[in-house]
Amino acid sequence: MSLAAYQEVLCRMVASAAYRERFLAQSDEFPGLTPLELHRLRTVAAQPGMRVNTAIHRANRMAPLHQTLPFTCFLLGEQLRETLDRFWGLYPSESLQLDTECGRFTHFLMEELNTGRVTGAYVEEVLLFERACAELRLRKPPLLRVVRFRHDPEPLLAALAQLELPDPAPEPGDYHLAIDCRQGDADFYVLSDQAAATILAPRS
Repeated sequence: MSLAAYQEVLCRMVASAAYRERFLAQSDEFPGLTPLELHRLRTVAAQPGMRVNTAIHRANRMAPLHQTLPFTCFLLGEQLRETLDRFWGLYPSESLQLDTECGRFTHFLMEELNTGRVTGAYVEEVLLFERACAELRLRKPPLLRVVRFRHDPEPLLAALAQLELPDPAPEPGDYHLAIDCRQGDADFYVLSDQAAATILAPRS
């Protein structure tokens, strides 16, 4: 139990400068750690080089998210840093699997949107679009996906592809974008309401 507690504290200290500061401030009372482990962890936490470790750790954790959810990260803008701090605080240990890390962040960000801690007219629909694309790159069935958009996906995705911010006051609507990988490479096309309903209808 002591070893597990030691390893968890060490991982959290590498991941978060704020956690290191809290640990140094109250490490006299830390359940599960022996006095020797407390002394060693205090010494580690006080090392100036820990800032470099944290920077490297954050870069390593950012890479899979930027690789799988680049448009979402771009749309978050100034919200991204604090959002990542909360996410990494909840999940201090990274997953080496791109799909797992992408899935965890997608679930986390949907909760952040639902609670209003993260805002943005386009974030949810772009997040779900990129999550579907990430799964399809791994050939996860179904190979035909339909993503619902509240705004016209064609000008929206075209702007993001150029790293341009879309219209800040968009006209809402109801759109369905198909991502079709049944023949190999992905094809993207907007569906009519009838076609979307047919694809999405439960099959007996």
